[in-house]
Amino acid sequence: MELFAKETPGIDEVTKQFIPGFENNKEQLLKDRSVANWAEKINVPVLIMNGGADPQVKPYHALNLAAKLQEYGKTYQLMILEGGNHILSGKHTNERDRQVTEWFKKYLK
Repeated sequence: MELFAKETPGIDEVTKQFIPGFENNKEQLLKDRSVANWAEKINVPVLIMNGGADPQVKPYHALNLAAKLQEYGKTYQLMILEGGNHILSGKHTNERDRQVTEWFKKYLK
């Protein structure tokens, strides 16, 4: 969330509608909502999927999270789909859905 907010002009206007107290405590609230800052607390497998051409969440955001999960020995899978958009639609839809389905089959028991 911190990286996204720093790189997205005008996001403060949107964010303040969803995060109480945002205007008065922006930095701390963004830090608190940035998963990479509390990756050590995650105790479930995490599937990270990112589009390589996502204009909203850049692939290095996903890499940053993966690095933190790796640092703490967490179970995760990272996928960056070449040319993919934010929701991995279009030519990536089938692969996205297949990977998510396989992930749940593997970890939901």
